[in-house]
Amino acid sequence: TEKNIEKNTEKGAEKAPKVTIIEADEAACIFESVKHGELIAIGGNPQTIMAGLNCGETNRWIFPVLRDFSSNFARCPDWVTVRGMRKLAHPESGDEKVVSGESGAVGFGLLLALCQDREYAEEKEQMGLDKDSVILLFSTEGDTDPENYKRIVNEKEV
Repeated sequence: TEKNIEKNTEKGAEKAPKVTIIEADEAACIFESVKHGELIAIGGNPQTIMAGLNCGETNRWIFPVLRDFSSNFARCPDWVTVRGMRKLAHPESGDEKVVSGESGAVGFGLLLALCQDREYAEEKEQMGLDKDSVILLFSTEGDTDPENYKRIVNEKEV
């Protein structure tokens, strides 16, 4: 299978805080640009529920910063963000609910997949995630599409 995580191997990257750039799988222009070593635009009409991450073209001015100062680059299919949205909307007993939309919840969905699904053990190790990891996630949106948000978080299947 094709890799969905790319690691920054530049000198000094291991000592710095780890930053992971996460994109929608269908529009993963930063991921593809890092992988190929040049700016890659995703053509066509990428389809993803993560509308805020559906650009398909990397800004040429910011790309060197993202490339050089990020530890990992991930591309995630829609089921990953759906998983994050649902878990945030229906948390464990005692935890507060977090309203996070399609583009905002993808980081939490990725973390859940990495930590709970054995099939991603290699990616989890590659990213250096273990029981001692301290993780900060940014949710970049709330329920920007309230009807779709309600539908997604209340459906039973991914």
